[in-house]
Amino acid sequence: MTSLYSLLAIASLLTTPPNEVPSKSGASPAISATKSLDVKSKLIDPTPLGEFSKLSIPLKRAGNLILIDAKIDSIEGSLIFDTGASTLVLNQTYFRNSWPADDLASASGVNGMLEGPVMRTNVKRFSLSDLYYENLRADVAPLGHLENSREVKILGLIGASIFSRLQVEIDLANEVMYLTKLDRDGNPLQAPSVTNSPDFEIPLRYSKQHMVIETEIGGRKVPFLLDTGAEMTILDSRLPSKCMEAFVPRGRSKLIGSDGRRREVITGTLKEIKLAGVEMKYIPAMIADLGQAFDLPISGIIGYDLFSRGIAVINTRKGLFSMYLYNRN
Repeated sequence: MTSLYSLLAIASLLTTPPNEVPSKSGASPAISATKSLDVKSKLIDPTPLGEFSKLSIPLKRAGNLILIDAKIDSIEGSLIFDTGASTLVLNQTYFRNSWPADDLASASGVNGMLEGPVMRTNVKRFSLSDLYYENLRADVAPLGHLENSREVKILGLIGASIFSRLQVEIDLANEVMYLTKLDRDGNPLQAPSVTNSPDFEIPLRYSKQHMVIETEIGGRKVPFLLDTGAEMTILDSRLPSKCMEAFVPRGRSKLIGSDGRRREVITGTLKEIKLAGVEMKYIPAMIADLGQAFDLPISGIIGYDLFSRGIAVINTRKGLFSMYLYNRN
């Protein structure tokens, strides 16, 4: 069975967002958004291996991007944790032993067409601390422009399917992520690090190796892609006018697409978005046409603006997304 999955296209806006999570490195993030390119492939989530029940994984930041140190065969370095991508995507600068994907139909996204064929390679072992995967099929894409904009070596992207068989707990304020193994019913083998009840818990739909949650804008229920690689909230230009009334345009910015070309986009402020009745106000946002970006019915993309507000717990097997807010006021 074939379906659509994602490759990364980076869209970096040349401004700086407010309301940052304090970074231990003191780095100041640039606004950017991580978008996906559609290609055809078999969707098989890899099986996590290793003798552990729960792992603590240090996080680093490059702007508002989440970086994780890992080892790919003999090469060690940092990868972006990006659930807007579906699988493991490697930087062609460091992984040149690749070949054109034979199941590729097309590759297009909100930031334009991907130049040239999507490339593939085999990874014998991909490891993070005591967690490892064997015999992974990975995509290979040019990510040099992303390295240049962040001035950091980036081996690739860790997409949604890599951790889909684990419970993922993300704590940006303390720069740590916990990965917990699940039993056959999707229950974690150990409890989350936080002991209090979540401030909200909502259904999460895991479809075609993407995570979708329901939000509310202007009194309308709208599905959003949950994307750990999205540094800025993105609204679909086709949203109903009632939703668009919550967006206040502030101007235009330059967006760098996957093909390296700059495009002008409308940026502004989303006055309010709700998740399970919990309000998030005055969020930096941009408008884009998401119609060609995903083979999913989504109305927007949310990432850093959500993860910066509390500890997030993702369990795709249970279909749940939970938040423990840093500030409950």
